[in-house]
Amino acid sequence: MQTSTLNIADTLELLASLPLPEAILAIRPSDVFQARIDFLLDKNREEGLTVEDAEWEQYMYLEHLVRMAKGKALAQSKGKYL
Repeated sequence: MQTSTLNIADTLELLASLPLPEAILAIRPSDVFQARIDFLLDKNREEGLTVEDAEWEQYMYLEHLVRMAKGKALAQSKGKYL
């Protein structure tokens, strides 16, 4: 089961719904969302970010939140099967 999210709002809504650990572990960016992240990564490497700085910081914060949620979900799912 893979859950694709279209943007920051979709991802936050999903997390706010308090899904099961398995659903959290399945969160992945949609192709469109991933393409935007890849574009910003490439632009940062080639010429640096200016206007996109705030957008990039939002993506980095979102990634941090998702990683924290996945860590907790993994711990919960492992504890469930012990």
